Amino acid sequence: MLWNRNGQADSPLVVRETDMHMAFSSANRPRHLMSQSSKKRVHRSRSGLTGLETAIILIAFVITASSFAFGVLNLGFTSTQKSTEVIGRGLRESSSALDIEGGLVIMGTTSQPNNVTFTVKLSAGQEPVEISSTTTAIAYSDPNKNLNNVYSSTTITKVLGDSDALLEPGEKWAFTVKLNDAGIYGATVSLGTLEKFHIELRPTTGAILTVERRVPAALEPIMVLN
Repeated sequence: MLWNRNGQADSPLVVRETDMHMAFSSANRPRHLMSQSSKKRVHRSRSGLTGLETAIILIAFVITASSFAFGVLNLGFTSTQKSTEVIGRGLRESSSALDIEGGLVIMGTTSQPNNVTFTVKLSAGQEPVEISSTTTAIAYSDPNKNLNNVYSSTTITKVLGDSDALLEPGEKWAFTVKLNDAGIYGATVSLGTLEKFHIELRPTTGAILTVERRVPAALEPIMVLN
């Protein structure tokens, strides 16, 4: 049942003018207006989707850039550490780990020197050095001899230190190279007065410690050469 504006019942076949007008307006609305409205809704939805995609791309870019930056920094720190280690190792190799303590003592007779003694200590800031026949070579040379290793002809006395084979900070070891030993000259030493002799202490780490002196013009049983 349909009712009119005055509250009276209308016939089912009677359609109000207002309803007819609304139906006609909806049916005859221009297509281009409807399409524009649809396009606006699509545009707004696409704009929202584009903004979300942009945000995701930016987040992915930031994460990737952060990972790359971390990798570069980590590589840089590793390279710096390795460079520091190489430099430190080079400095240790170029600087002698050993140093001479005091003067050099020559003992013998008035006609020939028989042995040479010098005291060694660890250089400041150096790591302990192992002194043994397997880790250290002692070379000797003079105008008549040139020997690469006379360790077996050398007596080592621990003046100050413990009983291990490490020369440690605060310790002092005396090295006596026996010229009259069979490994060098034997009973007759041909090293004459004013001749220069050269002793090298060659540890596994650090530079070679070199001891070089000249035999005095006049020999005495005990002589100290500074």
